[in-house]
Amino acid sequence: MSDNPDSGDHNDRLLPDSNKPTEKSMGEKVSTVFRNVLQTRTDNIKDWFMNYGIKSSVGVLCWLFGSMGMSVLWIFIGTSATASAFSVLYSIEKFHKKRKITEMFKTVTEDKSKLVEAVKQLHMENSSSLPSWIYYPDVEKVEWINRIIRQLWPSIQGYVKDILSEQVGPSIRSSSGLLGGFKFTDMDLGNIPPQLVGVKVYDEHQTRSDEIVLDMQLVYASQCNIGVSVNYLNAGLCDLDFRALMRVEMSPLLSKSPFIGAVAVSFVHDPKIDFNLTNLANMFDIPGFDSLLRGAIRDSVRGIMVYPEKYVLKLVPDVDISYLKFPLPDGVLRVHVIKAKHLMAKDTKLFGPNKSDPYVIVQVGRNFKHRTAVVAEDVNPEWNETFDVIIEDIWHSTINISLYDEDILNTDDSLGTASLAVRSVYQRGVVEEWINLTQVKKGSILMKFEWFELAHEASNLDKAIKIAEHKENTNSSLLSIYVDKACHLPEKIKDCLSSNVQLKITVPCRKDPFKTKLTEFSNPIWEERFLSPIQNPKIDQIKFEVIEVLMDEVCSRLFDCCINFKQFDLFYLSNNERERSNSLKKPHRQ
Repeated sequence: MSDNPDSGDHNDRLLPDSNKPTEKSMGEKVSTVFRNVLQTRTDNIKDWFMNYGIKSSVGVLCWLFGSMGMSVLWIFIGTSATASAFSVLYSIEKFHKKRKITEMFKTVTEDKSKLVEAVKQLHMENSSSLPSWIYYPDVEKVEWINRIIRQLWPSIQGYVKDILSEQVGPSIRSSSGLLGGFKFTDMDLGNIPPQLVGVKVYDEHQTRSDEIVLDMQLVYASQCNIGVSVNYLNAGLCDLDFRALMRVEMSPLLSKSPFIGAVAVSFVHDPKIDFNLTNLANMFDIPGFDSLLRGAIRDSVRGIMVYPEKYVLKLVPDVDISYLKFPLPDGVLRVHVIKAKHLMAKDTKLFGPNKSDPYVIVQVGRNFKHRTAVVAEDVNPEWNETFDVIIEDIWHSTINISLYDEDILNTDDSLGTASLAVRSVYQRGVVEEWINLTQVKKGSILMKFEWFELAHEASNLDKAIKIAEHKENTNSSLLSIYVDKACHLPEKIKDCLSSNVQLKITVPCRKDPFKTKLTEFSNPIWEERFLSPIQNPKIDQIKFEVIEVLMDEVCSRLFDCCINFKQFDLFYLSNNERERSNSLKKPHRQ
């Protein structure tokens, strides 16, 4: 007998347990999967038939025979015949499915390499979903990470609660005046942790040499119970369902511990968020308020962590994270809204043919929207408008085109929609074509798209300026401004004891100036980035103003200056074929 009381447990962990069942063979695993899917499908059909099929059939037959004045005997005969017919059809369907499953099982048993394809086909036929690692070979199953998350979940909950209180809460309060008093009153995230159903690690050909990038498919189906309050009116948030594609970027890579300078986390697309509200006994019962709260929660998550917004965690204090937090845009998309033809006539005229007053709304990504002028009474309108759009992410941005008929008194009628992926323009360079409108019987619109790379060479400037001069609302350069902090500011005036500091940046060809967030006077740190297209950097100037703000009013101007663009490191817009060809060879994460 060992003196160590723990030796028995330790040996039990190392030695195989003879009482445990042996690992199943490939054929048994396949058989189990098929039986489970078949059993689920059969149970669903039985439940539907028992709950709805028989009841509906009896009710219809009773009504039909009763309306025809037939006796109770005929009703009994008709009901029995209908039930028999249902039973026969169900048996036939079950026979065909069983036969198909048997054939698939036989095929997989003979050739084990066809297991994945057989399981995918079976799930598709039964309208059920599979994890992404089944469909995509470069997405890996990481159950070991889920086991780690499960053990860390009690510790992670506190960190998540801080994010909800310090970032999500203020974002929701600023989204609407009705939600100005919003706050989280209680947070119980439950015992079920988030799950990673697939992880993709990009190789060195798709990333820069000083970064590691992972895409994680996150699923969080929680039994949480979160209390929310708006102006002392309370409700509960439960049954949270959160699904998102999360991107993790580790950069820069260092030669000393911890070997990674910072970690940035973002969502590639808008996450799917659904939840239920409980205890709706007050303001949340007001029509529209429930949807307002849901929209505010989604918008707050989008504004904090949906790409290009990122949550950055610095691991090394003195590392520069500006590029990680604010990567340069992929390029600039020039959009030409030219004309449309054969649009629907929505306005009825007493004399003459019916007409429409069409205009176009072009939306690219989440942050850009442009509305054209209205062409009165014309179903074949011409706009000939041009504008530039800064593209942060080529591979996940879409150009959405919507046409409307303007009505003075009523809601504007839709004249059709169309969409185009930005990546198709990037790959082709220039796209000019008629696009058929959807959701309407007829109509098409002529659009032209041009892709411009960001080039450093000053030799491209004169050509870019010459191209921009021919069209209104077009530009030759892109200015990127990173605002870090301010120092050695003058002393604040006595009347502004609790004032904040803000930086205002005035750029030509821009209607409203850029404004940083408000920060404390004693330590004004902003760490914000602004992008602005510039028409002619040779003659334009940029103006900076540091202002004191108290209760949304300007107390004083502490500092201002004007700087020529020549002192900035500009990016020039180039549609040179060589530049585009080199860009296509660069690593991109899709």
